[in-house]
Order: sequence, then C-alpha cells, then structure tokens
Amino acid sequence: MLSKLRGELLKRALLAERAGRDEDMAASLHMIWKSGVDLSSEEKEATLRAFHTVVKHRLKSLRKVKPISKNRPDPEKEIFQGFVGGVLAELEESCRDVLEILDSLLLQEKSRKAQLDLLSEKCFFSKVLLEGRAVAGKDKESEATTQCHDLFSSTLSFFKNSHSALSEQRLSLILNFSSFLVIVVGDSSAARELLEASYLESLNALKKDFSMATSQCHSLIWDIRKNLIDLNQKS
Repeated sequence: MLSKLRGELLKRALLAERAGRDEDMAASLHMIWKSGVDLSSEEKEATLRAFHTVVKHRLKSLRKVKPISKNRPDPEKEIFQGFVGGVLAELEESCRDVLEILDSLLLQEKSRKAQLDLLSEKCFFSKVLLEGRAVAGKDKESEATTQCHDLFSSTLSFFKNSHSALSEQRLSLILNFSSFLVIVVGDSSAARELLEASYLESLNALKKDFSMATSQCHSLIWDIRKNLIDLNQKS
C-alpha cells in the first residue's frame, strides 16, 4: 500500500514538473519523505530541484513587490504588506521543509562527497530563508544569522580542501556566501574580500590548465567578477 502511494506521488511530482507546477511537485515529494521511507537518488534530486525553483520564485516575488509597497498610500500599503507577509510565510515554510529533509539526509549519508553536496544545499536554503526576511524588512535573527555564517564558513573550508578553484560547486557556494554577507549580514567588505580572493584563485587556475573549466565554470567566474565590480562601485 505504502509502495503504491509512493509510486503515485512520484508520478504526480514528475508530471507536475513537466507542467511547470513546481509547488505541486515539491508538495508531492515532501509527502513521500514525510511517509517515513528513504528517498531514492531520483527522488532526492527531484526534491531539491523542485524546492530550488519554488524558493527562487518566491524570493523574486518579494524583491519585486517590497520596493513598490514603500511609497503607497495607507490603504494600499496595508494590501501590499499583507501580500509581502503571505509570500514570506510561504518562502519560510518551503525553506524549513527542505532544510528538515536535508538534515535527515545528512544523518543517513556516509559518503563524504555526498555530505558536501548536501551541506552546500543547506547553505543555499538557509541563506534564502534569511535573505527573504531581510528583503521583507523583518528584524535580523542574530542566532540564525550566526549559524548560517558558520555553516557557510565550515562548508567552504571543506570545499577548499577537496575541490579545485574551478569547481562549479565551490564557485556557486562563494556566490551564495557573498550574497548572504551583503544582504543578510550587511558586511560588503567581507563579501568583497571573499569574491576577490576567489576570482584571483580562479584566474590562476585557468592559467595553469584552461581545459579544466566547464562553460558553467566560466559563467560563474564571470558572475563573481561582475559582483565584485558592483561592490567596488558602491563602496
């Protein structure tokens, strides 16, 4: 019975993905995990893929609506604030659901590489949760901010010891960490130092062996350069 339900939920999730209904996909996969069974590799990948899309869309909605709500007359401002609060609540719920799944997977996983992959995902969703609160104008949660900072620092340290400067995961982690430092912590100086060090390391690695870099790697290095220029112009 449980196996049949699991199969139906997975089919529903994959159908939802094809239809572009990411919230439905995430909900079905979350139900599979809540049923208490171990997620297969396919289900893990699909779950993270779905939640990535969902939280990115909700964070994008907050970024669009929050600035508009500031200069509205009082009646309209209340409507906008209510909308912002609703989107933030959905974002927080999605992030907490997937963070709960990631904590469970980390306890089960024995492979060091797989653990690093999961830690990287945990950094991303923890950052999005706090970034959403910052964009919505909520007070900073000091304890959660410190925990997220420590998580990024320790995970990046692991990646530096085991991944090259041209690793796509390492570069993505650095971009997410710098975004967290700017938007959540408010420390542009630390973000600038992080981006500059990574950019120089990447350039040196490219000089040694240009063939090591994938097209995605080049794109990430370009994003690091762009973000570094933006921060330097604002300082």
